[in-house]
Amino acid sequence: MDGKNAQVFSVASVIVGLAGLAPQREINLFTLAVIAYLFVAVVSLWSVWVRPTRRPFHTDSLLDDYWEREAEFVKYALARELPEIYTHNQKIIDRKALSARLAIAATAVEVVAIGGMVIWVA
Repeated sequence: MDGKNAQVFSVASVIVGLAGLAPQREINLFTLAVIAYLFVAVVSLWSVWVRPTRRPFHTDSLLDDYWEREAEFVKYALARELPEIYTHNQKIIDRKALSARLAIAATAVEVVAIGGMVIWVA
């Protein structure tokens, strides 16, 4: 998901640079494009901001930590922990997906504004 947001930000950067192709500046459209570009930048940063994901305790320490425990204890501990981990990690994934959708929508607004400057104002 982080890669997608970086790609959307790259596209938004190229699109805002296309404003230089416009023969004259339409200040309202250019302002809208810059605001959309800044929004894409903020949303992209929000997406890639480091948030720790949770891993089940068994991934790297199950054998060492629970060697002497009975199997029933380990089984119930895993069954209790896994839903909490899934819920925590799903919130992070949902946030990243939301930021990607917002960045794409803002880039579309930017495309319309820059396109208006280049095509219709010319």
